Amino acid sequence: ETQAETALEQAAAAAKSIPVTIDGETKAPLAGDNLGVTYDTHQTAMRLLAIGRSGSLSNNLAELFRAVVARNQITAVYSYDHAKTSSALGALADANTRQPVENAKVVLNSDNTLSVAPAKDGFGVRASNLTASLEAGLAALSPQLTAHSGPLTPTITEEAAKSALPQVQKILANTPLTLVAEQT
Repeated sequence: ETQAETALEQAAAAAKSIPVTIDGETKAPLAGDNLGVTYDTHQTAMRLLAIGRSGSLSNNLAELFRAVVARNQITAVYSYDHAKTSSALGALADANTRQPVENAKVVLNSDNTLSVAPAKDGFGVRASNLTASLEAGLAALSPQLTAHSGPLTPTITEEAAKSALPQVQKILANTPLTLVAEQT
């Protein structure tokens, strides 16, 4: 039990500096301490030592086979500070993202057509992808962040604005408008 815990403590030391790779490019590592990462090496050792030691003989043999031959990994018992991690991963995602440009202007013309400033897709990393990568690495005792950029779409697209036109026209047709002029 002590040998297993010692080996796990050495493996868990890797969480002190978490390597970051985005789109194949190595970034500055994150400090595990800044994310509040901690491992429960005792509980993880107990999980490890329980492999093949509970249940029927056939289940135990199957479990041992998966652990040795198929190299099934035991999930480490860990925790991290969700607020610190969310903040750090959000900042990392923001630093590697070009945000989408929303439709800045939607104009209803006098001929009942819409003029829409074109939306532009962004490109970058989602913080949720970074969180999933971190959790998978922590569970396998090899913490690392690996992510790939992808398109980020705006929330208001030209199609969405055009699909709203009939509702806008109906509202304008049935709602009295009062225009007030101000002197400047």
